[in-house]
Amino acid sequence: MRLAKKLSIFALALSAVACQKKQLSVDAQLTNVDDGFVYLSTIDTDMKWHNIDTAKVENGHFTFNTENVHEGGECFMILTPNQQQVIFFANTDKVIINGDIDMASSIAVEGAKLHTIYEKFVNNVPEQDHLKKLNRELANAQYNVDKTNALKEEIYNAQMEQLAYIKRFVTNNVGNAIGSFVLINSVNYFSYEETDQFSKQIAEKQPNHKYTKIIESIVENRRTIYEAMQRVEIGQKAPDFSLEGADGNQYKLSDTRGKNVIMSFWISNDRLSRMNNVALSEVEKKFNNKNLIVLGISVDQDKERWLKAVAEDKAPGIQLIDIDNSIAATYCVPRLPYCILLDAEGKIVAKDYNAESVFSDVESLLK
Repeated sequence: MRLAKKLSIFALALSAVACQKKQLSVDAQLTNVDDGFVYLSTIDTDMKWHNIDTAKVENGHFTFNTENVHEGGECFMILTPNQQQVIFFANTDKVIINGDIDMASSIAVEGAKLHTIYEKFVNNVPEQDHLKKLNRELANAQYNVDKTNALKEEIYNAQMEQLAYIKRFVTNNVGNAIGSFVLINSVNYFSYEETDQFSKQIAEKQPNHKYTKIIESIVENRRTIYEAMQRVEIGQKAPDFSLEGADGNQYKLSDTRGKNVIMSFWISNDRLSRMNNVALSEVEKKFNNKNLIVLGISVDQDKERWLKAVAEDKAPGIQLIDIDNSIAATYCVPRLPYCILLDAEGKIVAKDYNAESVFSDVESLLK
């Protein structure tokens, strides 16, 4: 009987423990925060902030108690009535936040191991003060070409040192939410191959974390872009297409086979594009009767405006309109104007050149 009673008490104890759900507790005392409501938000897999809890502020004090915490921890944002923000990282912790909302450096976050890692990362980013100083000097040296170039090189080197630091941090933190978060926010500075490698390492360490899913989605999108770019690299055969010309006829790229082609992507409301049209006219004159064709490809969506610009610029060669931008997407055009040079076999031999700098490439090709 006594044994049964003891087992019953033990079972009740286990039941009580099971019912104690893990939650994040936040106790904040912040000065310069108006009374009203504050919101606790997190980033979801759509990479947008979503409110997960609300609290009332009285004399700068408020508390949150939420079970909406992702296993492994994540980044949280507190949004005040005046749209001021406090960012911190936590798991199922008891977090205490103090400071002046108007002075970010005064805000202290205690009780969260993840936030300690994040603070250490932020505080140790190299060259921060030096870069501020260099950028101020650059703003004041705009009329001194030699000094401007020297400062730009120094700024570039400092930025490369910061990037190396970020990559080392992510490498050493693939097992926690901070490493994933830093990768997500710095992903544009990483190559596709680097991002893919980090994604696999993070997925192995944190297979079910929502940041892992975000990174996998980013990698998938970048893979699509990467593969598309590989298809239009120098040395590849240019993908064929058919577009409407300014004269109303349809033109196919493959119809130009046997001739060298300058494909010039542009748009009528861009000053540099219009200047490029004029420069391309000079290219066409210089290489007249030299087996060279200019294909102007406008990404305008207003056909009348495009035709007016073609007439005003006396745009050279055959002028085409890519009204849905599908051809610009196929060729991964990063900016306008943008030139791609093809040889007589339809292979890409040069790109990312404006009309003036393409002279030497055309001369080499025609020789």
